[in-house]
Amino acid sequence: MVENLLDFSRSGENELKIIALNDAIKDILLLEKSISGKKINLEVICDKDIEIYTNMDSLTHIILNLLSNAADAVAEGGNITI
Repeated sequence: MVENLLDFSRSGENELKIIALNDAIKDILLLEKSISGKKINLEVICDKDIEIYTNMDSLTHIILNLLSNAADAVAEGGNITI
């Protein structure tokens, strides 16, 4: 993780912008493959009005890693809530 942070800080792709968190999470979930083969219930609870100032690539990387880890830790038929 530290190496990823160092890579991010060195890269020129650290553009920060204001994004709607709910929309970003929904877009990122379209990319998620680690839970698609399992029978896992995924629930997103996020206020539609929340905006954050972030780098979209970094946010995507973070959420995909969290989902992958959660999918590995949850038994089939389990629940993941964001």
